[in-house]
Amino acid sequence: MPKTKSKSWFVTNKRRRQLLLNQICEELMYIESTSPNGKMPWGTVTNIVNQTKDDNPWVTRNMITFAYKKFTNNVKKKLDEDEASKPTFSMNSGGRKKGDTNLKKFHKKEVIAAAKNEITQLYKDEKHRYNEMGQILPAGWLKKTIISICNKRGIAEEAASISLSTIRNRKNTIIRQGGGSESLMREIEPHLVELICAMAHIRRCLTTTESLALANDLISGTPIEEKIIHWKKKRMEYDPSSPVLGRKYWMLFKKRWGHKLVTMRGQKFALDRSNALTYSNVKQMYDQVYDCMVSAGVAHVTDEPSKDFPGPLKTKYHLTHPEMCLVVDEVGSTSCQRGDRHIGGQKYLCEQGMVPQIQASHSNERHFTTLGFTSLSGHPVLCLIIIAGVRELYEIETGIDIEAEVVGHPSDPDYFKKNKGKGNYFRWDLSVCTMGRPSHAW
Repeated sequence: MPKTKSKSWFVTNKRRRQLLLNQICEELMYIESTSPNGKMPWGTVTNIVNQTKDDNPWVTRNMITFAYKKFTNNVKKKLDEDEASKPTFSMNSGGRKKGDTNLKKFHKKEVIAAAKNEITQLYKDEKHRYNEMGQILPAGWLKKTIISICNKRGIAEEAASISLSTIRNRKNTIIRQGGGSESLMREIEPHLVELICAMAHIRRCLTTTESLALANDLISGTPIEEKIIHWKKKRMEYDPSSPVLGRKYWMLFKKRWGHKLVTMRGQKFALDRSNALTYSNVKQMYDQVYDCMVSAGVAHVTDEPSKDFPGPLKTKYHLTHPEMCLVVDEVGSTSCQRGDRHIGGQKYLCEQGMVPQIQASHSNERHFTTLGFTSLSGHPVLCLIIIAGVRELYEIETGIDIEAEVVGHPSDPDYFKKNKGKGNYFRWDLSVCTMGRPSHAW
């Protein structure tokens, strides 16, 4: 007699189906909202049905259409309820938002500096015009100009704090912030702040050490680095063994950009691939890759779909140079065989109650990553092996085997040309496999 399914099974199955339909409806709503004309592209539901029919054959087009209509109605109803529940007035009982005070101070400081620059430029131009006429500025002109500019910029209360001597003693129109000279990193710091904020938005926040390393990398080999080194040498503060920018610079940097950057403990979040691996995200990824291939000249786009690839989703991109397009996949492994599991595997005979022992390598555990490069024409191109280590071994990093057999004779005038790209020998050692080449043939 066949076993009947329990009531809990039907409840679980119903909940699973409803969850899948909700995910499909969320994806359809995103596609419709991001569409240029605000409408869902033709054939979207059919494509989703074709993609899910292997794992979920019960999904049909009518079922998705009905579920999406119900889903959108619920969303609109919830939005209307939220809009109706909002009060007609707001009472901010919590005070200002965190960081508003520092941001307001920074903006006020920038406005005052811009006002000083504008007043200085006007004073310089007006003084030059009166000197050409053989006259001097009217009495009280500068004071009236200061009050006028401050009122125009909304800082009337700061007009009294701008001294007349501050404007008269300016040799140029640049008002330096605070005491001392400006930072030599003033041109790079806005880009550094933008990179730090961008990394935080993609949920890959940088630590203080990583941010300082990024700052040093941005100026590496540039004239700004040379200026900083020269500045440090004049003050006997340069240490060749240390980074150009140190912790003292970082403290001043955070003080200057405290209105935009803050240091705090991180909040954990779950990495759910099912939320990111959606049809719209994958389509957007492929579209951007195809656009890059067209701009690189290895493919072109036409109005007619390509017939080279089977499947319901036809592409309008045609490959012109498949041998110039590389694809790569990485596989991580280790030289230690102690933790290898049996998937199938050979069986061995032993005495009752014993466990057959198989010899395995575990003395020198080395993690390595294998990258296989293949062109879109189907031909292998390169195999890259990255081996973890704690000290530098140049014979392994460069791939040169000094004990490899020499092909040809160095007295031959075409010896380098003949051996370049030839004379490669594979040498198998106990732990690594290196590709050797005569050292004097490079």
